[in-house]
Amino acid sequence: MKKRANGLPGSKMRGRNLIGARKQLVMAGQIRVEEGEKDLLGKKAIASAAILLLVSFLPACSQDKVITGRQPPPAENSAIVIDKMRTVIPDALVVTKTVSDYAHGQHLVWVEGRFKRSEGQLYLTLVDPNGRQLEQSGFRPVDHSAQLDGEWWVFDHKLIEDTWERVDIDQGAIVFELRKPGEQAPGQGKLEIPMRKPPVIAGPQAGARAEAGAGAERAGDDTRLPPGVAAEQVAARAWSPGGEVLAYFLQNQDTAAEGSIYLWRPGQAPREVAPEWRVTGFQWSPDGRYVLLDAGSSATRSGLLIEVESQKVIERFSFVGKAYWSDESSRLLVARPRPVTPPPAWEVEGTLDVAAYNPQTRKWFVFVRGSHDYYLQPTGWDDRGYPVFEKVAFSQPGRRTTISVEEIVANHLPRPFDPEVLPHGLKYPGRWAANVMPGLLQEIAQMGWRELPAEQMGALRFFTKEVAGVQVKIGVLPVETGGPTEDRATTTVAVELWPVE
Repeated sequence: MKKRANGLPGSKMRGRNLIGARKQLVMAGQIRVEEGEKDLLGKKAIASAAILLLVSFLPACSQDKVITGRQPPPAENSAIVIDKMRTVIPDALVVTKTVSDYAHGQHLVWVEGRFKRSEGQLYLTLVDPNGRQLEQSGFRPVDHSAQLDGEWWVFDHKLIEDTWERVDIDQGAIVFELRKPGEQAPGQGKLEIPMRKPPVIAGPQAGARAEAGAGAERAGDDTRLPPGVAAEQVAARAWSPGGEVLAYFLQNQDTAAEGSIYLWRPGQAPREVAPEWRVTGFQWSPDGRYVLLDAGSSATRSGLLIEVESQKVIERFSFVGKAYWSDESSRLLVARPRPVTPPPAWEVEGTLDVAAYNPQTRKWFVFVRGSHDYYLQPTGWDDRGYPVFEKVAFSQPGRRTTISVEEIVANHLPRPFDPEVLPHGLKYPGRWAANVMPGLLQEIAQMGWRELPAEQMGALRFFTKEVAGVQVKIGVLPVETGGPTEDRATTTVAVELWPVE
C-alpha cells in the first residue's frame, strides 16, 4: 500500500487557497495543529496540490497566449496599448504586449511576454529616456511566470513609477535582466516604449466646480481634492488602488513645518488620521485596506501604517529603502535597522534585517538577520509569496548576493534520484514520497542542513543553514499526485522560506 504525506501544507501559492491561509495562521501563532487534525490536513494538502500543480504545469495552447492567470488592468481610452511581438534579448526574451497609462499621479506600465527559463531568473525595472530610475527599488523579480513549453516561460509584470513627484515624460524604457545564480554579468535588454503624458493639473477653483457637480471628475483622478483644499496646500497624495479613498498630506504655511495626514472619500468630510507629521509619500496595500505613510527624509525612514476602516495608526516603525506589499495585502516586507556591536561605519545606525509585518495579527516576523559585517535588503516577493532579498557586505557595497527560494533550490539542495528542478522545489515523476524522502533527507543533512524536529508539522519539516553566509530557515514538504500505481504517480517536494523568528 502506498503511503500518503500527512501534515499541514506549506505553499502559500500567493495566499489564495484555504490550506495556505491556515499555514499563515500557524505562523502567526493564531492556531495550533492538533494531532487529530494532521491526517485530514494532509489529505487536503494532496487534493489542493493536485489542482495547483495541474494549473502550474499545463502546456500552453498553440496560440502562445499568456497563461499566468492574470489579465492586464482595464485600459482607459487614453492608455497606449501595443499588442505585437518585440524581441528584447535574441533567443531569450520577447515582449508580446505593453500597456502604458497614467493614473493617481504615477506612470503605470503592464508588460507581457515570454523568456527562456534556462537563461536565468527574470528581473525588470522602469527608467526614463535618460536612464533615471522610475521605480525606487530598481530591478524587481518578475511578478508572475508560468511554464509554456519546454524551457520557454510566459510572464506578466506591472511597473509603477514611485518617485513621488510629477514626471512629465512621454517616452520611457523597460530594462530586463536574466540572472543566473552565481553569475556576475546577467543578460540584459532594453525595450523603449511610449508613455502617456501626465494631464495638466487643474487649479483649486476648477476642483471646486467639479465638487459642486459642474463637469464632475471620476473618483481616483489625481486632480480631485476635497472642497476648500487648494492644490498648493497638498504636498503629497495618493489614491487607493480602486480610487475610493484619497490619502493626502496637508502642509502648513511654513513648508519646513509639520502638517496633518487626512483620508477622504468623495462625498464625505475628510478625516484627520495623523496630526503633526511630515510625509513624503504614501504606499497603498493592493486591497486598499491599509496605507503606509513614508515620513522619512534620510536613509532611515519613519513609517506609519494606517488602517482605513478604523482610520487609526496600527503600527509605527523605522525602515530603510522600499516597502513591499504582498499581493493579498497580508504582509508588508521591509528592511528594519537593528543596532549591532561593533557598529558599522555607514549612514544607518546598525545593520538591516529583512522582516514582514502582518496587519491583521499586528505581528512582525524576521526572515533573515544582518550582522556587523553585512546588511540585508529585500527586493520583493517571488511568485509563490516568499521574500527575495540581497546580502550586501559593508566592505564591498557594490557587490550584492541575491538569496531566494529559487537560488536555494538551484545551489544549496541535493538532487538524489535525478529530479526535475523547479523554481520552488524538486519534482519526481514515477515515485511515491516514501521512496524519495528518506534518501533526500539523508543528503540534505550531509550538505550541512540542520533539522529542527521540534518544529515539524506533519510532513512539513524544517531545516536551517548558512546560505551565502546568511542563516536561513526552510520548510520542505512532499506532496503526492497521480496514481494509483507508482509509475503513474508524482512526488513534488516544495521548498519554502520561513521566518527565523
